[in-house]
Amino acid sequence: MSVALPETRTLTTKEQWWDFVKYEPPQPPQEPSPTELAAMSKTARRALKLERVAYHLDLEPVPTPAMHRIINELMTQAMANLYSPPGARPGSLIDGAANLGKTTTLLEFGRCYERELRQLYSEDIKTIDEFIPVVYVSLPAAASPKALNELLLEFYGFPRMSRATKTSLTVRIQGLARRCRTSLFLIDDLHFLKLTRKTERDVNDHLKNLASTTSATFVYAGIDCEQSGLLTEGRRFGSRTTSQTANRFTMYTMTPFSISTAAGRDEWRSVLAGVEQRLGIPQPNGVLSKGLAGYLFERTHGEMGSLMALIRAGMVTAITRNKPLTVDLLEPIRLSYAATKAREQRNGSRPTR
Repeated sequence: MSVALPETRTLTTKEQWWDFVKYEPPQPPQEPSPTELAAMSKTARRALKLERVAYHLDLEPVPTPAMHRIINELMTQAMANLYSPPGARPGSLIDGAANLGKTTTLLEFGRCYERELRQLYSEDIKTIDEFIPVVYVSLPAAASPKALNELLLEFYGFPRMSRATKTSLTVRIQGLARRCRTSLFLIDDLHFLKLTRKTERDVNDHLKNLASTTSATFVYAGIDCEQSGLLTEGRRFGSRTTSQTANRFTMYTMTPFSISTAAGRDEWRSVLAGVEQRLGIPQPNGVLSKGLAGYLFERTHGEMGSLMALIRAGMVTAITRNKPLTVDLLEPIRLSYAATKAREQRNGSRPTR
């Protein structure tokens, strides 16, 4: 029994994106019977532990109610846009604080959209030289229109051309989008676009131009974008209260879970129950949704990113130590600085470790 060395996963090229689209999460490792376990060598037992660890570090995203709703509505928008007249289509922006699952939702939507197109139009796709319906780019800090063009071309498979102009690169992107039938651009980390500098405003204008000239759907994701000036294009609210982006884009705001109401507590337990179903080694029934629901909320304050980080680290610890998930096992695990400080402020005291 052996475990493959994990590959570094990025999404900067069409090949990496296609690997992501067609990727199927691994099945939980088969648990040996007590007799089989007793007969296993030390090497085989170690390999089994590593296989269990690898599975839990690769847990697929848990589809939260908010994630379901946003993906369904984005699918409706993007599919309707396929048959719109030439020009800019309605787009969407997934906004919210950090660590709430915005990028996960954006990527899962892109994956669902491409799979849907490949299924619906399988015969037509055979006549296209190279079908690239979705392009994903993570916006860098201090981006410029030319830098954005270079990232888009890198995704399509073109090397960077230092002497090329922004205009020539834009023309190439427009041609590739038409040839490859690109109908969806996913632009992540939009919070880097503050619109406080002319270059950032130029990037915003460039995105609008690409939306108009490619006739594709653009979906953004970023942290607190509503406060960045994106929807007012740097202007203060006044006689011109909205921007072109505000008029074209639907806003989806992701928020942490709340347990202040019965409905909120039920939703939190439902999500934890979904995580339980993905655990690859036997745990007491309802270990998360019943036994640890309150503790997990205290540690993570309902933030999906912190929750999954804690569960992954907790399962690795449980596997390596041959112990069940408990408060005592989870308490020493450190989360992010923000999650730790938030817990201190809520409790009025510093955690024990």
